[in-house]
Amino acid sequence: MIELVLMKRLLRVRSRGPGVVLSLLVVATSCCKRDNAGPRDVPATESTSTTEPGAEPTPTSEIPPGLVQGRLPPKAPTGFYPAKLTVGGVSRDVTVYFPPKLAPNPPLILAFHGTGGTAEDGVWDTAANETADAQGVLVISLQARRMPQGDWDNHEPGQVYFETYPHTTIDNNNDLQLVLATIVEAERAYGVDPKRIYTAGFSNGAFFAQFAAMALADRIAGFASSAGGLVRCPQTGSCSFVGQATDCGALAGESGWCSCSGAEKPVPLRNLTQKPAAYIAHSVRDGTVSSYYSCALSERLQSLGHPVSLALRTTGEHESPPHFMPEAWKFLSRHPLK
Repeated sequence: MIELVLMKRLLRVRSRGPGVVLSLLVVATSCCKRDNAGPRDVPATESTSTTEPGAEPTPTSEIPPGLVQGRLPPKAPTGFYPAKLTVGGVSRDVTVYFPPKLAPNPPLILAFHGTGGTAEDGVWDTAANETADAQGVLVISLQARRMPQGDWDNHEPGQVYFETYPHTTIDNNNDLQLVLATIVEAERAYGVDPKRIYTAGFSNGAFFAQFAAMALADRIAGFASSAGGLVRCPQTGSCSFVGQATDCGALAGESGWCSCSGAEKPVPLRNLTQKPAAYIAHSVRDGTVSSYYSCALSERLQSLGHPVSLALRTTGEHESPPHFMPEAWKFLSRHPLK
């Protein structure tokens, strides 16, 4: 079974339509907080992880020696600390958020913004700072590139977004290289617990959080997806279903429910021995990225034996719910890497 949680208010709206070597320039900025009204807790059930017969061994992700240079900033007072990185010859930005009290061997949340956003937006879009402040978690948010071409997620050339399908391996995806390099360096710099590394994102960031967790399943314990899902239509905009119910079975009986059977995006899902946990949130009123995709992702992951929690709501549209990561953390924190 899956967890169904009904949420109320929403926060942010997505707007749509540029080898790993690191060098860092660190700049400190002051901390600020946002106080958002959160959803009411609703009793729920959850799926559990099982290893399906015939599961493939999870590939090991490694950075070749000598390809990573530079250092993340040292531990510092609470706040946002932007860093300039060079990854495979490409200049990249990340933002480290330190909570008031960083836990020993802290968990790590890697946060990803939506289309056109900034690294700091990745923290606000997911409310990862709230989890950091309450639990002593370290948050590192990555900045997407301005891409020269469009893709299946309704992107046009020149928009800022995270790259996914069809470039789905560490060899051909600079964004994925950045994720792996950040994980390795965070473990060195802050003693991050390698069994408690999670990704979280909104919209395009949600697709990338899922993508990174599946592509680096030996490193990432789980992901939190807000307004993402599994797309088998030609493009995200190919399905514009908007529903009323908060149950996937009931939604499937409503007018306009989609049915797509193409390639799985943002990444083809495989039956691996490591099965990252998934917390999936979506408004059924979302007409930009349909909740059809989150239902498809939930069903597919459950069929592969992943632990899944699905949170559908009737409020808002293409927006991220307040206190998204604190709600997701209740589920994800119970699923470390095995």
